[in-house]
Amino acid sequence: MTSVADTAGQAPDPRSVLRAATQDRHERLDQSLVIGGAEAGYADYIVYVAALRGWLAPVEEAVWNRPWPEELLAARRRGKVAWIDADLQAARAAAVAVPALPTCTRLPAGLQDDAYALGVAYVIEGSQLGGRMMAKRLQRDFPQHAFRYMEGYGADLGALWKRFIEFLPSQLRDADALDRAVAGARDAFDSLSDWLALCGRTGVPATAAAGATASALASAPSSASATASAIASASATASAPSSSGTAPTSGTP
Repeated sequence: MTSVADTAGQAPDPRSVLRAATQDRHERLDQSLVIGGAEAGYADYIVYVAALRGWLAPVEEAVWNRPWPEELLAARRRGKVAWIDADLQAARAAAVAVPALPTCTRLPAGLQDDAYALGVAYVIEGSQLGGRMMAKRLQRDFPQHAFRYMEGYGADLGALWKRFIEFLPSQLRDADALDRAVAGARDAFDSLSDWLALCGRTGVPATAAAGATASALASAPSSASATASAIASASATASAPSSSGTAPTSGTP
């Protein structure tokens, strides 16, 4: 099999390889997200980030809780779940329903490998770029609410993304490492897409793997069944009008 990292006699650029290898998955996810629609409102945002938390919490812990070189600034990057928690707390204070969600258990499979983990991190870090675009629309349409997760790194976004991209070549030095990173990025998109579909946050059905997760939830104890019911109820009712515009939430340029 030809490596996705094969090039014509020159060292491949990890960013370009990762972007090309995940473009189809990225586009499918962006186009399917409920929160990306012009009609999506604040309640849709809260249900979306609540669902996202179920995937991001275990993945973020697995990706960043390892001895990365200091120049990656891993400690600065591992706090995104706290941003979601701030949004959920603000929603509760505003009497907006917040669904309780189970934690995703179908995670990207190779997270113990550093190169694979960097591919997953590429998806997580890149999503902050799309999130900034979404934050502008939400803040314009719903100025009375905060959107901490979508605000992300704030003024530090550009510098942190640049540092991440510049770090990749030092770790993905050969075709094998780059292939493992591509596998991680693809698996991240796939597992996240399946999880959000299971939670009702996309307009497409979950894959067979996510269907198996749904079956596991259905046979779980009553507390998990109650949680699944909360997801379904919130997904069905969380909609408020928005004036205009759409933006991707998983942008990885």
